[in-house]
Amino acid sequence: MGTPHLLQILTNIMEEGRWFGIVILTIGSGGILISEAFRNRLSPGRVALVAGSAIFAGVVFWILPSVINYGRVDSGTIVPDYPIGGYR
Repeated sequence: MGTPHLLQILTNIMEEGRWFGIVILTIGSGGILISEAFRNRLSPGRVALVAGSAIFAGVVFWILPSVINYGRVDSGTIVPDYPIGGYR
């Protein structure tokens, strides 16, 4: 067995972090929904608002690492990784 590459390690950490974050967001939004239900009568608009914001936060949390990675990869085409005069 060889040692795993850094890319594999970072990919695994990112995937586990995504799932952990989704679980935390789900628990948090459920807690907010329950606390709102205990505080006052829960209207359908408020339920939709909390559910919509939780879904939006989950989607943003899920795609943000990919967007950052695409930006990092594409930055090499905008600003090349080699000096203007080339290597000598």
